[in-house]
Amino acid sequence: MTLIDTHNHLYFPGFKDTFDQILAEAKKAGVSQQILIGIDELSCQAALNLAAEHNTFKVALGLHPCDVDQLGVYNADHHKYLGIDPALRPKIYNRSLYFAWLDELATKHPETVVAFGETGFDQFHRQSPQLLKFQTMSFKEHLKLCLKHKKTLIIHSRGAKEETLKFLAEHADEFRQIKFVWHCFTEDLEAANATIDLGGFIGVGGVATYPNSNDLRAVLSHIPIERLLTETDAPFLTPHQARKRKAKLNSPVYIPEIVATIATAQNLSFEDCEAQLYKNAKAAFQL
Repeated sequence: MTLIDTHNHLYFPGFKDTFDQILAEAKKAGVSQQILIGIDELSCQAALNLAAEHNTFKVALGLHPCDVDQLGVYNADHHKYLGIDPALRPKIYNRSLYFAWLDELATKHPETVVAFGETGFDQFHRQSPQLLKFQTMSFKEHLKLCLKHKKTLIIHSRGAKEETLKFLAEHADEFRQIKFVWHCFTEDLEAANATIDLGGFIGVGGVATYPNSNDLRAVLSHIPIERLLTETDAPFLTPHQARKRKAKLNSPVYIPEIVATIATAQNLSFEDCEAQLYKNAKAAFQL
């Protein structure tokens, strides 16, 4: 098999004791490449450092929608990322300086950095007019970077379908100039079609494998196979069968279960589905 995990966070501290094992098992499972998604200052640094050590990784640089008002804030639970000195603390408190820094990193590492994001709207964890304002500003900055560097944009949308569709419509001309992905897609056919109409891709992860995700699988059956991508969002959203086996963390090792779910929804053989999904990922991220 030849598979690509287009979205994970393998730098999270929970992988400390199993990182090398996961890389070996992922390779054995046919996962030839993974894209590490930076979500804040320290994780972007961690992702770049890990990519320098392991050629299986490419990197996306971004600021997660949940972190747009947390620049410079140290989180002891999350910020002990693999790939960086555990004593390192965030230094950038200013939003303009942060995006200028991402600009510099992409210029310095043009082959490693394949995307910007994840960015977008998250109205699930917290809600406030001020947070939505910051998320909108951040989304625009990511879009500018993608246009400048000709990189792919990764969209996060949780509890925010209408906000995301509005943003896509308002910036349709810009989105048509780049490649982009609606990551961890769990929405309806309206949202899928809006993405596809602008030339975007749909990221499919562990949620599609859950027993109660019949509606999502029905949506996937109507999306052209050429517009679908495989992702894990590891360590989050572990696929159903892996959960039944008591997997503590999601990992790229479980990509085949996601491929099998897509193949069933698309009425394709696993092999044909796998081959097309691999081709899609290479095209979406210019790998």
